[in-house]
Amino acid sequence: MALSTYVGSFSMNTSTGNQAITGVGFQPKVILFFANALTADGSGANANEMLGCAISSTERWTGMGISNDAAATAAARDRLDNTKCLTFINTANTVLAAADFVSQDADGFTINVTTADATSRVINYIALGGTDLSNVKAGSFTNPLVVGNAGTTGVGFQPDCLLLFSPRHLDSTLPGGFHHIQWSLGVGTSSSAQWVSSWKTEGNASDPSDTARYQRTASIFAMIDPFTDTKNKEAVLVSLDSDGFTLNWTTIVAEAGQIFYLALKGGQYKVGADTQKTSTGTQATSGIGFTPTGLLLTGFNNIATTSIITSGRNSLGAASSTTQRGHIWIGDLDNQADTVAKSDLDRTAVLKHLTEASGGPTTEADADLDSFNSDDFTLNYGTADATARQFLYLVVGSIPTTVVKDIIGMGVVPFPR
Repeated sequence: MALSTYVGSFSMNTSTGNQAITGVGFQPKVILFFANALTADGSGANANEMLGCAISSTERWTGMGISNDAAATAAARDRLDNTKCLTFINTANTVLAAADFVSQDADGFTINVTTADATSRVINYIALGGTDLSNVKAGSFTNPLVVGNAGTTGVGFQPDCLLLFSPRHLDSTLPGGFHHIQWSLGVGTSSSAQWVSSWKTEGNASDPSDTARYQRTASIFAMIDPFTDTKNKEAVLVSLDSDGFTLNWTTIVAEAGQIFYLALKGGQYKVGADTQKTSTGTQATSGIGFTPTGLLLTGFNNIATTSIITSGRNSLGAASSTTQRGHIWIGDLDNQADTVAKSDLDRTAVLKHLTEASGGPTTEADADLDSFNSDDFTLNYGTADATARQFLYLVVGSIPTTVVKDIIGMGVVPFPR
């Protein structure tokens, strides 16, 4: 039994047609893509962040937010698409590059590049598979228009782990976009184990720039109003149900927004938060309860707080081993006459905290994966300052073989959900 995980990267083709990615080592059941439009490791202009998901050629989604750098008035745009697994746009909402999903293959997967330009963008990905992962579902739903509990059905099984994502879309017509960014990425395994990290850019020609961020360990979804820097949507995971999930909407505005989800069943999952080490060297995050096979990290580059704070920042990284990892970062500085919006790509790190500046971002802390152990994951900080910034994690792992044998020996179904 196993929950197989592989983190890798590839450069997206600059011509249309199928592109096969190999070397995963198993046939995946789901792929998560994350990128920021850069073509090589390092920093660049514009705050670009893209997330995509694919299970099959008919079950996939993607979303992106982009905020222009060095603009006299802020220009930002987001886009959601449930007909593609990858999409890159500019602030005029022109699709620069996009790909649909073709297949999960014996040693990787195949995408179909449907729109291409001359830029060979680096795409990071997380592949999940193995016999432990018994069910996967990628879909979308529309948020309710009133506060209170609301259920989503049609998943087809009771999830063990739920991921929610949206960079904001105001109606039920996909694909589409809007001239602001309201990014939300959340994960939960129960009502007591969930988190969300969000950021926003007001892109309607605002001057000076208007950006903010928000992070909680008691919610799974949150959006910041593009104009007022207050929450206009927030939801708490109440339960993972037999055919879906239930959220309690504690804050809502009367607009129907599309939210993408990924539901996973089988294997082991741990959701939690920790803080950056304030000196260089190794730091273990313990209490996982099993040996990880994969790790997803994100954060808003700040100490823990329940308040919305200025400047949009987000870190997103993943690892499946000390040589298989990748990280993207965006920063969009608040209250600037000329916008300061930057991105960073690093495939030798799993967590980085940076501060944007007109000449390029400054690294405040960076960590690589040191090891996966029986009850922890350990990071090794090559750079660290004195600020204990909060980061969020999702750890995945296999069902221990000895436990499965013991359960089978007692005549009990291995996965009693």
